[in-house]
Amino acid sequence: MNNIEIVFENENLAIINKPVGLVVNRSSTTKGPTLQDFLEENILQIEGFNPESEFYSRSGIVHRLDKDTSGLLVVAKNEEYFDFLQEKFRNREVEKKYLLMTFNKVLDERFEIDAPLARNPKNRFKYAVVRDGKDAQTYFEKIKDVVIGDREFSFLYAQPRTGRTHQIRVHLAANSTPVAGDVIYLSEREQEICNSCTINRLMLHSLSLKFLGMDGEEFYFETEVPEEFIRLME
Repeated sequence: MNNIEIVFENENLAIINKPVGLVVNRSSTTKGPTLQDFLEENILQIEGFNPESEFYSRSGIVHRLDKDTSGLLVVAKNEEYFDFLQEKFRNREVEKKYLLMTFNKVLDERFEIDAPLARNPKNRFKYAVVRDGKDAQTYFEKIKDVVIGDREFSFLYAQPRTGRTHQIRVHLAANSTPVAGDVIYLSEREQEICNSCTINRLMLHSLSLKFLGMDGEEFYFETEVPEEFIRLME
């Protein structure tokens, strides 16, 4: 796990630039190393904390990124700051911006999708827009359109107002512009097209985070754009 970058660290928190393909949380079905393992080996001293606490069980990880999503993630180094940051996320006081590429061209320059999400009743491994699901809103802004071969794609910024599982991915799939390289929400034919266009990963990256700390200080972090995105944007 030498490719995990610690963007920032102080006595209360750490900002991690998670590489694509790394699982965040341990589980009974997870094989191989996780971000939790890295944190416990390199950043956290969880001995002495309540083993029944959420801080302990999650190794300070305040929010999640999907395995195939790269980019910024917040980790608390003590229980007080963990609770504080979780409240920030619950109250929608953390500004998150993602960079992504869509399969198919997006027509609107700016748009918002407000559609409730829940597990797909036809496939429990997926999420979907469901009438009685949890509220979810995402704001999108187009950066540029690109043509690869005979296919059109778009690059967007996404700012999720809420933090539902697979939120950006499901909202865009419901808009007929799924995230390029998404092996869950693309059809087999669409996946084949992505492969032929040398799109070999989920094109979704957590680009920046902004929030106020416990003492009112402003934190803002932004990563460099991954090389896979730069190559396809040119």
